Amino acid sequence: MMCKKWDAVIIGGGLSGLAAGAYLAKAGKRVAVLERAEKLGGRAGTVEKEGALFNLGPHALYLHGPGGGVLRELGVTVTGGKPSLRGGFVANGRFYQAKSLPAVLATHLLSWRGKAQVAATFAKVAMVKAETLMEMTFADWLAKNVRDERARQFFEMMARLSSYSHDPERVSAGAMLRQLQLSAKGIVYPDGGWQSITDRLADRAREFGAEILQGAHALRVEGAFPEMTVTLGDGRVLATKAVLSTVAPHVTAELVGHAVCKKEIVPVRAASLDVALRRLPRPDVHFALGVDEPFYFSVHSVAAKLTKTSDGHVLHVLRYFSASEVPDAKRDREGLETFLDRLQPGWRDEVVTSRYLPRVTVAGSLPLAGRPPVNTAVDSRPGLYLAGDWQTGEGLLADAALGSARESALALLEADPV
Repeated sequence: MMCKKWDAVIIGGGLSGLAAGAYLAKAGKRVAVLERAEKLGGRAGTVEKEGALFNLGPHALYLHGPGGGVLRELGVTVTGGKPSLRGGFVANGRFYQAKSLPAVLATHLLSWRGKAQVAATFAKVAMVKAETLMEMTFADWLAKNVRDERARQFFEMMARLSSYSHDPERVSAGAMLRQLQLSAKGIVYPDGGWQSITDRLADRAREFGAEILQGAHALRVEGAFPEMTVTLGDGRVLATKAVLSTVAPHVTAELVGHAVCKKEIVPVRAASLDVALRRLPRPDVHFALGVDEPFYFSVHSVAAKLTKTSDGHVLHVLRYFSASEVPDAKRDREGLETFLDRLQPGWRDEVVTSRYLPRVTVAGSLPLAGRPPVNTAVDSRPGLYLAGDWQTGEGLLADAALGSARESALALLEADPV
């Protein structure tokens, strides 16, 4: 039964859907945002366990990326802190302690030649025009610019840290270098976890006039601009002029009955161990990266408020996967726990609660070298628009989600002005 007609129906109540809903409602559009789950957020959600706030694995907001700009435009304030990089690096099973990333030059991790190349490459990264290197793979760029093997591993490690991807032979050098540049400008762990950003985005969308329907499962999208319908699982049919889908391309294809993206989409995945501890056995180690193995460790609660009490710590350990890798839940968990053993020996005696995610999707797609940006509008279906963190033209991760939401909302407004 159709009760009213919307200007736009948005499918998906994560970062993309809520940001797009806020932009469109702010411009005067009648907007409905549909979220299949009872809780908003998607991959930007947070759950509470035993007083600890767990994101869906480790997340960070790049303050000066497209996502930070979108949040500022929509009046969403993010509180939190910059991560503590006090810790070190693990290579060949040995822990090299350092008080910061630049302090790696004072350790024995690198040879003198390697240290000189790391210093020179950091300077080069700061100056390079990343947009000119989108066609080249990151592996090719490293082979051309970093000859020392351990120094090359170091920059592969840094690229993993800033992009969550572990495919240097496939990812765009420009995308990786852009992420490294953004990292240097500042990142933040949000207080209350990423759910705090999601909830503030939802509040802004509602303040602008958007209606958010939770537990609303979209089954089918039919028609074309300006006569479209969205059929829900409970039998309701929403009449709308346009539809903006923020779910994965293959899900959107099922909704509309045909492919919506001809470009290769390779999801980025990882294994994540989230742990709440009563105390840190080693309070001087907040952060560490695997140099020759794809591991990450960070105590997020040092920077952000992630516990319901003043005591305890929340930390994340991650294993990055390459796209061709076959995860092994048992092996990968043992690897994460062993990595944590090196950094916080005795941590098992301090556990309040934990959560293991053996195959979590970190982002919708790898930023593949040479892949052109995906159009926000679907040419074969006028009135159908796309957004999501799989659109890696403007940025990665939350930057891709929020930046593509803004781009799609503006494209819709251009096609159908208020």
